[in-house]
Formats: sequence, structure tokens, C-alpha cells
Amino acid sequence: MAKRSEKEASLSVIVIVALAILVVLTAQVESAAAAVSYVNLEDTVRKVVQEHMNINWGFGAGLLRLVFHDCFVRGCDGSVLLDRTPQNTKTEKESPSNGGLRGLEVIDAIRVRLAKDIGVTVSCADAVVFAAREATHILSKGKIAYDVDGPGRMDGIVSSAEDPGKHLPAPTDTFDLLMQKFRAKDLDLVELVALSGAHSVGVANVTSVIHRFGTPIPRGQMNRMYAGAVVIEMGTDGVVENNVRDFKPANRDTVAGYQANGVVDLNAVGYLDNSYYNANFQNMVLFNSDWELTTNTSAKQHMTLYMDADKWRAAFGKAMTRLSNELKSEGPLYEIGSRMTCNATNHMSY
Repeated sequence: MAKRSEKEASLSVIVIVALAILVVLTAQVESAAAAVSYVNLEDTVRKVVQEHMNINWGFGAGLLRLVFHDCFVRGCDGSVLLDRTPQNTKTEKESPSNGGLRGLEVIDAIRVRLAKDIGVTVSCADAVVFAAREATHILSKGKIAYDVDGPGRMDGIVSSAEDPGKHLPAPTDTFDLLMQKFRAKDLDLVELVALSGAHSVGVANVTSVIHRFGTPIPRGQMNRMYAGAVVIEMGTDGVVENNVRDFKPANRDTVAGYQANGVVDLNAVGYLDNSYYNANFQNMVLFNSDWELTTNTSAKQHMTLYMDADKWRAAFGKAMTRLSNELKSEGPLYEIGSRMTCNATNHMSY
């Protein structure tokens, strides 16, 4: 017969092994549950975004712009969503850099639907990031899918109209200034060029481009035929499509003389793709900051690389993951929990 100490030792080994197995199985179950939950979250957010884009396709580009304008200022903290108050009459919304923000109502709709349908509560900051991810997926016809962290982002309670102008790239920026602003967020030249491709969707106001219509137009900075097409497209409302591909065919082809060069799908009007780079090489882009990419040898090399749609999609998705995950909110003032509504702070946070 085995001695008592030997039996106890054997029993201890069995218990340890059993506990180890239990831990592994529990982790697997929790991991599977988390995966299912996250899949449900993605599906729910995508449905909400799609519903709103079916009503107004422009919400897609608006949500893509919104995440950039939130995360580049104070990190991804939802501060761009806050309305003015008697105590703070100049929030980020009041900044000229944030003129024409669209899709803000989609953010609250996402939070309501997630709580109702799958019992998940997310912060406003989370909802901004998730909305941009799903808008990108829809705008790219399902060809761009990238990973983001969360839920777990914290909603900030600080919002100042002075901040966007300090941090966000401006339409008038030079290449050096663009790089300075991106490096300040630990983003590099590759990400600058890749993220600029988002200008294949959306619209611009005359106030963002009027500086490029001097007399004469600086040589090389804007195709003169394109400039004429822009004036016609802009009309009386002062708004024009970012992408020359999305102009009316007569203005695009006859007036501007745009060439698809075998790489642009002219039927993909309103969709996110790499057509921005083909347009930029023809000096048919609205913003001086876009044209500035062509003044740098390395940037031009990446622009040429991104004429390959698959390479641009991969680079864009990777850059959006970094933007969404690594531009941490700067704090230190946050909501206790998350905001009840995304356009106002909770009183308990003060």
C-alpha cells in the first residue's frame, strides 16, 4: 500500500490538474462569450449606421470625419459632441475647424440600440469609434474592415473651441505643418498619406477652398479646367463634392477633363476608394493640404503605391486602427461612467 504522504501528494497533483483544466475551460467560455458579444455589437452598430445612411448617404462620410475630429483633439473622448452651456459657450463644435459636422445623431442612436438589443452600454467616445468603423465598411462596399478596441473609452467633460485649430490639419496647411501635426499624435508619413484618401468621400464648403481661387491660381496647385468645374458644381449653396469623380459627368469629363486612367470606377459615386490619389496626380483636389502631398518625394511614392486599391485599403485600415486605439483621451477630467446623452455632460461629474 502507498504511504499516506504519497496518497496526499497524488491527490494534490490531481486537484491541481483539475483546477488548471477548469481555468482553461472557463477562459475559453469567457473568450467565446466575449467574441459572440463583440460580433453582436458590430452587427448592431452596422445596422444603425446603414439605416441612417439609407436616409442620408452623407452620414457615412460625416461619421468618418467625426472620429478624426474627435480623436485628434484631446484623444478619443467624445468631446467634439458637446453643446455649449452657460458655463462654456465655446465648445469644439463652435470651432471653424468643425463646421459642417454630420452624423452626430447617429451616435446616440447607436448607444440606445446597443443597450436595448444586446444589453451593452458604451460611452459616447466608443460609439464615435464604432460608428466610423462601420461607416468605413459600408462606404468601401465591405472591402475595408479594421479592428478597434473597446468598449471602455471614457467620455471627457472638457471641450474648448480653441483646441481644434491647434491640432487638426487645416485645408491651408503646408506639407511640413501636416507632418508636424501628425507626428504630435505619434502618426507618421505613411498614415498621413493613407488617411488623406478619406477625401474620396464627403463635401467641402467654399470657405475651405476659396483661398485656392486667387488671380491667377498659383501655377501647378490646381488644374485650371478643374477649377472651372468646381465653380459650376458649387452652385449657389457653396458646397462641392470632395471627389472630382463624383461631379456631374459633363462637369467631370468635359469641363474638368478628368481621366480615370483605368484605375477608377466612375460608377462608384459616393464610395470610399483610392480614387483620391489619381485625382491628386491630376491636380484635381480641393484643399491645398491635399496638393501639398505631391511636393514631397516620399509622400508621392506612397501615393503611387496607393494607386493599387488593395494596398491602399490595407494601409487605410491599419491607420484607422491606430487612430482609434492609440490616440488615448488626455483627461484627467472624465464622466463618472458615461454620459447620459452625448451632447451634454452629467452634472455628477463636476
